[in-house]
Amino acid sequence: MVFSPIARHRTAVRIHCGTAGRWVGHLETATRFLFGVVSVASSPQSSATTALERAEQLLVPTVNAAGLAQGLFAGEFRHDLVIPWPQPKGAEAAETARQVAGLKSWLTESVDTHAIDTTAELPADLLTGLAVRGLPGGAVESFQGGTGRSWRSLAALLSEVAAQIPAAAVVLGHGMANVQGLARHASEAQKAAWMPSIARGEKQLAAALWEPESGGDGASVATRARNAADGQGYVLNGEKDHVVLGGVAQALLILARTPAASHPEGQISALLLAADQPGLKVAEPRQASSGVRGVPFAQLAFTEAPIARASMVGPIGTGVRVAQDVETFGRLFSGATAQGLSRHILDWIVERARHGEQFGQPLASQGLARNLLASAAALQFAIESCTDYVAHLFDHSGSLPVLEAALLKVFSSEAAEQIVSQALALSQAGGNFLGCKLERATRDVRFLQRDWGANEQLLAAVGAAGVRELSGAAAGARPAPWRLALPKTRAMPAIPVATPRLQPAVSVLARQIQQFGAAAQAAVSGSHDRQLTNARLGGVAAELFAASCVYSRLFHLVSHPGSDANHAARQLQAGLLYLNQSARRNDVLLAALKSNDDDEVGRTADAWVGGGHSGH
Repeated sequence: MVFSPIARHRTAVRIHCGTAGRWVGHLETATRFLFGVVSVASSPQSSATTALERAEQLLVPTVNAAGLAQGLFAGEFRHDLVIPWPQPKGAEAAETARQVAGLKSWLTESVDTHAIDTTAELPADLLTGLAVRGLPGGAVESFQGGTGRSWRSLAALLSEVAAQIPAAAVVLGHGMANVQGLARHASEAQKAAWMPSIARGEKQLAAALWEPESGGDGASVATRARNAADGQGYVLNGEKDHVVLGGVAQALLILARTPAASHPEGQISALLLAADQPGLKVAEPRQASSGVRGVPFAQLAFTEAPIARASMVGPIGTGVRVAQDVETFGRLFSGATAQGLSRHILDWIVERARHGEQFGQPLASQGLARNLLASAAALQFAIESCTDYVAHLFDHSGSLPVLEAALLKVFSSEAAEQIVSQALALSQAGGNFLGCKLERATRDVRFLQRDWGANEQLLAAVGAAGVRELSGAAAGARPAPWRLALPKTRAMPAIPVATPRLQPAVSVLARQIQQFGAAAQAAVSGSHDRQLTNARLGGVAAELFAASCVYSRLFHLVSHPGSDANHAARQLQAGLLYLNQSARRNDVLLAALKSNDDDEVGRTADAWVGGGHSGH
């Protein structure tokens, strides 16, 4: 119900109708971003399939074969990765809690969230104050001018910002993700020139990576850098659209095609430019957005812009890799943003249930209201569990947790939307009025569903990546031991049980992981609509990943309840409810892998658009 775009019949259709209406199919004006939508209409089926596969690999390029998420595709629960539940060091946890409390107090006293939504402007003193409090400097190592916080600490701080000002959290999340493109790929000279001032909040870095018409297909990047006549650099021409910070940043990280003898169309490379670059025009400095108002989106145009060869970030032709790393960090920050936004709405739900009345009776005594509250609390516990675990992976994994970050982004934004919907139901008509808290949250959470990759395409890419790794077809991947001889019938995965109270949920989780592994293996050689199958697999993976994180956190709560028994009991109950509700959703999703309406969907689509466009 929550994490399957197929079950919810949501569409993500790109409608081309000129510059003024590029995104008519969505409320947001900024729904594309880095890997939003793939457009392959009117191509031969084989070419369309190749383009789709390429786009899916751009969205989720590689996976950690030994990770928790990929283990699910293999029908395994890799409990050694999540049990015991990873805990931050005591000193770090205490310091983060102190900083979050200070940040919350300052934001509450200093910021008018309604004014930000009304004016669509983030006050300059807000961003300055956040910089003083370690954002975005915590994303930069101390030797590069920052404070080098853990990703877990940064996620907690960003979540607190999002609870009160989602637009500011989006700006910070994009800025901190963008700077990772430099940290991981730029030359030492480039880092020295930009990163200290970015860390101090004195300058900002925007990432202008994809064009309006490129979507998720990296081969469609049209911005081009040709060799300069004097052979000393490049001349850049092209357009970038809906660039977060594009009109206010002092530096730009862009993707462009650079000349290559072996590639007639050029190779996609990353370039680092100053915003006062000759030939650069901010064609539209403030593109309006219905969601996260205050985020400065811009349209940029490059016309015969002279570019030095020293502007290259990383080797020539590695621009997509730079963009993929930026996107992976962006998905972590998207999860933290969704966590903060939904927690703020859950607090509203709790207060409404405690003090509201309907039909002359307290809402807290009525079954429908209690169901809305309980379901929201369960989803919030799951969002927090997933965000905490993925942030831990960023801190301690040897490689980026690409698959886990993608699952977090989808899960957190979809679950946050459900929490907002439950709040709207509890508010009756009051939540629909323009500018009120719930109406703003509705717009903001829809933005999160499209930022850093539209959820529909991202789920399909997750499913494709898991199956690709399972089949051993991932480029350059070494066969993992479990992949060498996959049994046709898998044994039920072993999941440790902390208390008999958790045994029923554990039994169901183990059964569903076993079923999912079998379904993923069947998809390796399946002949049905591949994109729909992959999206279904991605939906199940999102639920199972969240359930695995939730269960592992419950295992820790049972073993280490802490000094606040009431808080521990509340969390335990929310987690148990999530496991039960998630299990029912997953039974439906797993059944849809075998019994669905795909044939009728195909015939219906053909009836409206004609034949020759069938899925693969």
